[in-house]
Formats: sequence, C-alpha cells, structure tokens
Amino acid sequence: MNFASYFRPASLAELYRLLERENGVPLFLAGGTDILVQERTQGKYSGRAAYDLTALPELKNIRQAENLLVIGSCVTHGAAAASPLVQQFAGPLAAACGSVGAVQLRNRATLGGNIANASPAGDSLGPLAALEASVCLDFLGTLRLVPITDLIQRPGRLCLRKKEFIREIRIPQLTSDTRWRFRKIGRREALAISRLTITLLLRLREDGIITEYRAAIGAVFPRPMRFPNMEHEFVGKPLTRERCCEMADVLAEKIPEIAGVRESTKYKYPVTKLIAQRLLVEMGEGFVE
Repeated sequence: MNFASYFRPASLAELYRLLERENGVPLFLAGGTDILVQERTQGKYSGRAAYDLTALPELKNIRQAENLLVIGSCVTHGAAAASPLVQQFAGPLAAACGSVGAVQLRNRATLGGNIANASPAGDSLGPLAALEASVCLDFLGTLRLVPITDLIQRPGRLCLRKKEFIREIRIPQLTSDTRWRFRKIGRREALAISRLTITLLLRLREDGIITEYRAAIGAVFPRPMRFPNMEHEFVGKPLTRERCCEMADVLAEKIPEIAGVRESTKYKYPVTKLIAQRLLVEMGEGFVE
C-alpha cells in the first residue's frame, strides 16, 4: 500500500495526540479486508496517513450499559456472532455476522469496517437498521451519536467529519418476547456476497395482536432503510395468515417504489415477498392458522 504514513496507536490518548498533528484526511483501518481491492480499482488511499485502530482495547469490547448493548467498532464478525450478549439481545446481528464470508474473513473483518465501507451489500447493515442501532463517533474525544440510517448517505459515503472515526455501536436490547428472523440470499449457499437480506422483528400480545413490527431489506437500496409508516400500519392488528401475506406484499412494494424498476427488481421483488411471508408465518407460530 502506498500510504504516506502508518500508525498503530496502543491507546485512545495516543491516537488523539497523533490526530492533533495530522494535516491531511486520515484513513482509519478496522480490519482492512476490502482495502486492497479498493486501492487496486480506485487508488483512493494512496498518499494518505493510515491509522490502524485494531490495537485499541476500548474498541474491542462487547458490553451492556443500562438497556443498551454496546459493541466496539473493532469487534470482528466472528466475535459478534459467538457473543452470548449479541445472541441474546441483538439476535439478527449475530445471525448476519455468522453468515459473512469464510471463517478467516469473519475473524478479521469488523463491524466498524463494515459500516465505514458503506456497501449496500454489507451483511450487518440491514439488521442494524432493524435493531435501531446508533453509531458513536469520536472526534478527538468528543462523542456524538448518529442513527445508522442517517450515518450512511449513499454507497461508500458517511456523514463523518474530518478526523472523526467510528468508536462503537449502540443497540437498544431486544426484549425476551421479541420474535425475529434474518435471511440472506446469495448466488450460492456459502461465501456469497448478499444479493438480498431480510430482517424482521415482531412482538405479539397473548391474543396475537401485533404490538411491534420492524422490517429492513439489505442489498437493495443505496443505504440501510426502515419504513416506520409501513410498520405502524400493522400495529394493533391480529397476526393471521392473510395478514402475513399483506405485510410481505407491502414490504416487497418498497423495492420498486424506492429503488425503481430495474433488471434486479424482477428477482428481488418476488423473492422478498415470498421469503418475508414465510418468515412472518414462522414468527406467528401459535397464532397463524
């Protein structure tokens, strides 16, 4: 790599000192699994100072803070998938992280890197949107929180300030009565880049009335998106097989409505409709007849 310089600070204090002296636009590394490909095809990193964040212990923790699950930006996909805390309180994210590439990639690639790369096919982005995750950004020790759906503006573009880096991801913990499903569709069963991901969350009353519904589709739109108006439309209604069909149909309609009618729509629209319906019926077990 043709970096102007390379630093691997061992503490946040050391990182802040280095950044205070930085005059250019720094490049932050949190795994770097895509960097060689992007440098070869675009040459976007040549001549920039690289700051490797992977030695910072504060960025590698998974912890609880009140009703939040806090995941450091340098936590790998493998660590997130295997974490009992992520499995319990952010199940769709654990499932998505466990579906990423080969084991070698999962043990190197990080959540922060997946977010910063801002690829529409990023496996974690749909689940993070459905989980209402916010990203904690750090500018020389000053922190700010931005919802994941606002942080990513378009493919490869985040609303980051100069010298600001992703420090951690904060996720409201799912309650024990939350039902969820995550499904990834690729060209083959293993080691595939996502063509489509679907994340669904559902909470039901004892009589089968929907009290909460969240849905996110990945690898379709330029950035992770939620559809609050669509979700709220079904709250307070009973979950029946007909309702599952209706919910799946309305969700699939978002694809041509937002992304437009393209060649991929011929595939993604009916697949989204069919899979969403199946997942909703599964989640409604005990209520849907």
